[in-house]
Amino acid sequence: MIDLKLYIFSILLGVGFLTIIIYLVRNEHLSLRYALLWLATSLIFLLVACFPPVARGIAYAMGIKAPSNALFLLGIIFILSLLLMLTVGFSRLSERHRELTQRYALLEKEIEILMEKKDRGSI
Repeated sequence: MIDLKLYIFSILLGVGFLTIIIYLVRNEHLSLRYALLWLATSLIFLLVACFPPVARGIAYAMGIKAPSNALFLLGIIFILSLLLMLTVGFSRLSERHRELTQRYALLEKEIEILMEKKDRGSI
């Protein structure tokens, strides 16, 4: 049986985490794209915290004897998935940054050419 203090702490932690996510979304510090992932995570955490047999059922379905080991495995999978998602986003941003830098350089060169033409009076 789960210790009452741990049970209460887990529920408070889940509610606190959910509250922080909602606060960040409302103040536009966290985009909805990432917020949905974190909201789902906190809701699953709350579900497992409120109903410990759910953790045992998940562990049993995975063929793992200890629910804590199953939760650690799911946590590692979650972190790796999040890392992959952030890496993909970073790659897109890096490519976009390179494109914008090149476009900026071309526009700067065009402005320089136009200024030279203006100074010579050929415009």
